[in-house]
Amino acid sequence: MLARCIETPFRMLLAPTAILAATLSCPLRSINLARKQMYRRQLSGSRRPFSLSSLVRKVKSARAAVSAEVAPQPPVMPLRVLKAVTFDFTGTLAQVRGKTEDHYMRVLHDVISSEPTLGPKVWDDIEEAIKPNVFPAFVNAYRRHMRELPNFGYGNVSSEQWWEKVIDQTFNEAGVSKEVLDIVLQRVGHDLYELFKTQSAWELYPEVPDLIRNLSESGVTLGVVSNFDERLSIILESLGISSYFDFVVTSHDFGIEKPSPEIFAEAMALANVSDPSHILHVGDTVYTDVAGPVGFGMPFLYVEREDMSTQKAKDNRQAVADLLSRVEDKTTVSSMVDGVVLTNLSRVADVVSQSSG
Repeated sequence: MLARCIETPFRMLLAPTAILAATLSCPLRSINLARKQMYRRQLSGSRRPFSLSSLVRKVKSARAAVSAEVAPQPPVMPLRVLKAVTFDFTGTLAQVRGKTEDHYMRVLHDVISSEPTLGPKVWDDIEEAIKPNVFPAFVNAYRRHMRELPNFGYGNVSSEQWWEKVIDQTFNEAGVSKEVLDIVLQRVGHDLYELFKTQSAWELYPEVPDLIRNLSESGVTLGVVSNFDERLSIILESLGISSYFDFVVTSHDFGIEKPSPEIFAEAMALANVSDPSHILHVGDTVYTDVAGPVGFGMPFLYVEREDMSTQKAKDNRQAVADLLSRVEDKTTVSSMVDGVVLTNLSRVADVVSQSSG
């Protein structure tokens, strides 16, 4: 999806001075021209009589100087003009407030304790047994239903029904008996679905409110593009940032998930942008938020929220490097994309302001 030249080693992506590389182009012909000019400067330094051996020495010296001067530095090229920025939601703009399993346990407790046929004693009997199992069971249930009914059940069941299936498997696998679940599942499913519409279940990352407000005031078009169900607009409103976004595209409403190019094309259309290199996508998942934009010709910023020393973080950064190295050899694509790794979103505003300035 993109033609590109990744002249800078991937470690440069991790340096603070490389942040603006997300919106830079670096055609090989420009770098080759720079090399030729440096060779000429190196070879023109002496006026001694010509000899083949001296020429060879000068060529070797010039080659070494060029390698030292060019290789370590990212190329200085004109910035793209960014007209729009899109953000992923979960892990990029916001995260679950507290722990997912704590929300699940609290709602289950409230429903069981208030159910006349069950009551607090039933809860006391099962609480300690199921508590350590809830989150692993949730992960298993979520992944299973994403395989069996992708995109939150789009075209098959409502997203609330889809989540009820996830919740049913979560508590069943965690150790809640079928008899208890038959009584409480419908209420628990509905209450959790409603809870996760609100700021009681979500919190913005600290830098997000100021960043979004400043970007909006700068005049750049802002959007959210997320693999999420239809509650996202309500969640953004509850978090107090919905008014800053010009559009929201969820995979469930659109019917197609990232990294498919169609969902990024929809974002471009809503942003009234005709060139994919003029719209920047920011997200935290390599497969959806890096591979997707790269395949569509969009610049991206990759957000690594986890401890940068963890193996998962190292693997993710390597995946970004591998992805960029693979597309470098594709000569049929029409746009260049460079990416960088951020630990938070505070530098996004710098990228946008530099691209327009």
